[in-house]
Amino acid sequence: MKLTRKQFLGATVAAISGTITPSLFGAVKEKRKIKLNGSSLKIKKLVLKDNDYILGPGVVELTGPDAIVIQGKNVVLDNVSFKASIGPKKHSSAIRMLQGCENLTIKNCAFEGDAYCVLKADINSNKDGDLTFDKPVGPITFINNSCDGFSRHIYLSSVSRINIEGNFFKNSARDSIRLRQGVRKVLISKNTFDNVGKKTGESADAIDTYWSGEELIISSNIINNCAVHGLDLKGISPDGKGASSKVIVENNIINGCVFSGILVSSGKVHLKKKNKVADFIIKSNVIKNCNKNNKNPNDAAIFLRHGVQGCIISLNQISSSNGHGIVLGNFEEKAEQTKNITIAENQIVSKSGDCVRVFAADNVVLARNIFESRKNKASVKLFKRYKSFELAKVLETDNLESVIDHET
Repeated sequence: MKLTRKQFLGATVAAISGTITPSLFGAVKEKRKIKLNGSSLKIKKLVLKDNDYILGPGVVELTGPDAIVIQGKNVVLDNVSFKASIGPKKHSSAIRMLQGCENLTIKNCAFEGDAYCVLKADINSNKDGDLTFDKPVGPITFINNSCDGFSRHIYLSSVSRINIEGNFFKNSARDSIRLRQGVRKVLISKNTFDNVGKKTGESADAIDTYWSGEELIISSNIINNCAVHGLDLKGISPDGKGASSKVIVENNIINGCVFSGILVSSGKVHLKKKNKVADFIIKSNVIKNCNKNNKNPNDAAIFLRHGVQGCIISLNQISSSNGHGIVLGNFEEKAEQTKNITIAENQIVSKSGDCVRVFAADNVVLARNIFESRKNKASVKLFKRYKSFELAKVLETDNLESVIDHET
């Protein structure tokens, strides 16, 4: 028998509620309003409902998958040290949000240990049909926390109005923050990401979006040492309803990525139609020491790979990368042509590649940039044809070009 969405969620809540072990909570017993007062406890399963909380200081050991389940409104976790020994299976997490979660606050907490992720909503899947929520949950505030370890730190689908601010993320095996279907109105600001990902061949970026990220602001973050990209912003959902769009990437410091500092693309293409992402602003970022893999001849600190329509790249500083400074690409023939791109007032020092490469894009403006490149490299290299695309409408004006002969 196939359950309806409502039946599935009801069965999930009933199963979780039935596995709570009151003896684990000591004096707290079955209450869902927990004040640790410097003590510690173990949680295998706990459902938090309207106005419930766990307040520190204190230590909570999480021993079961989806150990803390948020079902209600106005739940608060504050000043708690969470230690997870759950295991890295894909559907395990420290905290899971269910349909009906609203106004969740997680602040001043420390998360460390072994689980697939710290926080998740809906189903961790790449298929729209797997989602179970009728509508997105939120708002969610995740501020001033630290996350150490885990496969991923935050993995969200079906969420709206998210504030991720002032956190320290480190030592994830894969992406630190992974946003999937139905995620909108997101602010990711003033966080530090360090040592993101391992060399496993899987996605390992500080922030990865796919089929999501509408009205996304990524600002004033510090990103160090990613096993793949710093930011990987891409995608349109298979049904065409969701995309990474209306995105602002501003005032970030990105250092030491194995591949691109910022990668933007329409993601995987689909047989029935071409796809695109649109309306990006990439502004006032400092990107250095990226493209350490030195394998992709077209890799860049800022890489618009394919299907990008409508992007302003301005006031960025790019240096010490093994690839190019900025690449505008059309590397996927089934995607829409990359077009309507403005590159203005950037400072790009390219020690091994070109400052800017344009692969048959349409309507490109290059204005008032400062380009420094080696003698045998171009400040701007234009490819008039690439695959089935043709270069059109390129305006270059008031750029300052110089040649360098030293390491930068």
